[in-house]
Amino acid sequence: MSNEVRTTQAHAVSTFTPEQVGLLKSQICRDASGREATNDELAMFMQVCNRTGLDPFARQIYSIQRQVYDPKLNRKVPKMVTQVSIDGLRLIAERNPRKS
Repeated sequence: MSNEVRTTQAHAVSTFTPEQVGLLKSQICRDASGREATNDELAMFMQVCNRTGLDPFARQIYSIQRQVYDPKLNRKVPKMVTQVSIDGLRLIAERNPRKS
């Protein structure tokens, strides 16, 4: 008998095609003024999508650009944050094995 511990995820990890990455950058990960996400912001967003198993194309998770004060620059700068939609929260709850 083996003492090996195996873990499994309740959801599959998704990957993005180059076309989907282009759509994410040009359509989903941008702010109201039209600024696209930086490569680092886009990579972070895709990592969160893959880790959570939520689909930005199904509107389960969003990339939101907010203005945050930067004391070093003494002004507000855009910062990307990730926000889960109600559909994403429902999917997460549905995956939970401890349903009541």
